[in-house]
Amino acid sequence: MTATSIDSNSDEVATIVTTTAARAGHRRARRRRALLGSVLGVVLIAQASGSTPTAGAAAHDAEPGRKPLVREQIDERFLEEPDQFALDVCGIAVRVEGRVRGHFVLYGDMTTRRHLNIEITWSDLQSGDTLLVERDAETFFEVPISETVDEQAGTRILVFETRITGLPLKGIVPGEGIVIRDAGWATELVTVVLDLATGEVITVDGQFLDFRGPHPFAALTPAERDAVFCRALAG
Repeated sequence: MTATSIDSNSDEVATIVTTTAARAGHRRARRRRALLGSVLGVVLIAQASGSTPTAGAAAHDAEPGRKPLVREQIDERFLEEPDQFALDVCGIAVRVEGRVRGHFVLYGDMTTRRHLNIEITWSDLQSGDTLLVERDAETFFEVPISETVDEQAGTRILVFETRITGLPLKGIVPGEGIVIRDAGWATELVTVVLDLATGEVITVDGQFLDFRGPHPFAALTPAERDAVFCRALAG
């Protein structure tokens, strides 16, 4: 396996960042892919420019001397009927509707900052009654750490660090109130394996390094998170 640089001109880089920044997903699994998209763009820029971002930069907002290179506004609405994720994981046919608003900033030191305000509503397909509402307000500070190419395996492996602050999750069930809530900040090390030929994501592995504040949902295993989500929908 060898480290490699990616050649890219400024127009291609701008397109990558603009496109990936707008892909802020609307469900936790999809938001993970959106986060990856933003960082992939930053990795390309960092390698093309020869910049070497530091992990410590993920913990800070804009500071003197950190010049923004790209700014993008995010405003995405979505509707799925039925919600395929709930159908596949929970066996429940529901309608999901939501909106993601926020902004994305790429700095000259190759770190990024994204702030998202997210509201998602799951409702019964027949009656229209609201089953679950998710309201989040979170900020991501992202730093690419490394890239490794394994030509024999045909993969590209990216590692980056993300600091997440704010209220990354608040789930509300009508009549019951808040059923799950994560707040404070968390640091996560994420490893992404891409297909070298197509660029498609093969696997994503996230490891939380530390928490400050209550994060009962983030501390669960993926299977446990799915179970919480399904119980909330089932009522």
